Amino acid sequence: MHAQIAEALEAQSPETKENQPELFAQHYTEAGLIEQSVAYSGKAGHRSVARSAMAEAAAQFQKGLEQLAMLPDNFERRRQELEFYNALGAVLLAVKGWTAPETGRAYARAQELWERTSDR
Repeated sequence: MHAQIAEALEAQSPETKENQPELFAQHYTEAGLIEQSVAYSGKAGHRSVARSAMAEAAAQFQKGLEQLAMLPDNFERRRQELEFYNALGAVLLAVKGWTAPETGRAYARAQELWERTSDR
């Protein structure tokens, strides 16, 4: 049902994709459509950053990372995960600063992913 809602919104109101990507992320998450959920979580996070809604952006990037964890561990997943951790690190840096453990963990994971994807 959630997939049908997202598809109907997309067909009847295409501007909603740009204005409310978090709505699509939620419906695709509920529908179990992980790739779409991840894509819209990323769009929602970046949109929130552009509006300086950093706490919201952090939650959206985290949600995307939770969805990514359900996908098989392959190059594409690690590439997407790297993108999300870089974005999350920047958000946490702005909100909590360099010394926050969360910021350090986000950037440490990003570095680990960078090393794994650049070895390819």
